[in-house]
Amino acid sequence: MNRWKIIFAIFFFAVVVLVLTQIIIPQENGYELRTPSDWKEQNQNLLIKNQSLDLEIEDLEKQVDSLTALVSKNTVTIGQLKTSLNEKITTISSYSDAELLVYFSRFKTDSTAHKK
Repeated sequence: MNRWKIIFAIFFFAVVVLVLTQIIIPQENGYELRTPSDWKEQNQNLLIKNQSLDLEIEDLEKQVDSLTALVSKNTVTIGQLKTSLNEKITTISSYSDAELLVYFSRFKTDSTAHKK
């Protein structure tokens, strides 16, 4: 009886080792199941995608540069408008009542009949 226990234990251990080496361990690492041609094909697909993404990045960088230039131009324009507005406000605030009336009514003392 003791002899059968030893034989059964050895047989059980051999089956467990066989199952682990043939079925369970290779499935944990799926990379071993692929062939080099599959990897080459996958690599080519990724290279093509990478090139298209590089072109898209270049286009987006050009758009960013043009938008940055427009923002800079608009910032300068806004600064000039603010300066002009402040100058006009300062000028108008120093006017007397008569000058304000002339300014806002667009009243001119020159006759239009004498102008060419």
